[in-house]
Amino acid sequence: MIVTITANPCLDRNVLVERMVSDDTMHPILVTDDPGGSGINVSRVLTRFERKNIAVGFLGGGTGQDVARLLDEEGVVHRFTEIKGNTRTNMIISDKSTRAQYRISFPGPDIAPSEVESFMNGMNQYLDAEFWSIGGSLAKGLPETLYRDLVRLGNSKGVKVVLDTYGVPFSLGLRESPFLVKPNEFELSRIVKRDLNTLQDFVDAAKSLHRQGVSIVVASRGAEGALLVSDQGVWNAIPPRVEVKSKVGAGDSTVAGVLMAVADGLKHDEAVRMGVACGTATTLTEGTGLCLKSDVLDIYERVTVQAID
Repeated sequence: MIVTITANPCLDRNVLVERMVSDDTMHPILVTDDPGGSGINVSRVLTRFERKNIAVGFLGGGTGQDVARLLDEEGVVHRFTEIKGNTRTNMIISDKSTRAQYRISFPGPDIAPSEVESFMNGMNQYLDAEFWSIGGSLAKGLPETLYRDLVRLGNSKGVKVVLDTYGVPFSLGLRESPFLVKPNEFELSRIVKRDLNTLQDFVDAAKSLHRQGVSIVVASRGAEGALLVSDQGVWNAIPPRVEVKSKVGAGDSTVAGVLMAVADGLKHDEAVRMGVACGTATTLTEGTGLCLKSDVLDIYERVTVQAID
């Protein structure tokens, strides 16, 4: 069982316009809504691969009800802590003529201490899970120590905890040695306090996190793929070139792919291959649409994995 944790979920509203024009009215070609948030995206991908999982976190208000309904429609099992505040909405505007994408992220609700306590108490029922996958930002009112506390709790009960966040919550969580982390270039550079200009820079930075006690470090490198460092070795996975329609959710899909492979007991070179396949397949979909299983299986065969000494 995999439990995904989204502390600041959202409703992703995707708007496709023919061309962005200032000081004029634009009529959308297409408007779609998707349930959003890092952990939720992991659950959506896992569900498409028929992997047992449950999404938890905080939902509230009319927008929270919309997110829950959309998850139900996708068959994603969820059990969110209900809050008084209204779950946030994100707007993603895509310009069809230029392929440019504009993302507007609205602030999340203010979560009360009693709601945090209720959520943490609820996590006790998932202490027998194999994995907890924590992802994304923290909503207002949540302590910066929340992810650290979750990693500590999971570790104390033998749960393998995945941490995919940034800033202070990431730094604090790292101190508890999560099982897996997936920083992107900016996050990894910030945590090791140096620029990453070459592949060797990425290798050295990822190894430094591994030496701190992280079992698996997956460093996302955007269009260049991803690097994985673990006790089994170091691998660089390079995806085939594809026509990118949207990058939203690609990192979350990478986490889902790696998790599926690790849960199946595959070697870590195959885990990073599956992660990159899922992430790349997600870029083939518009807006916040996520990877299709058929695309993942096709791309998986075309990902190049190189062992690095």
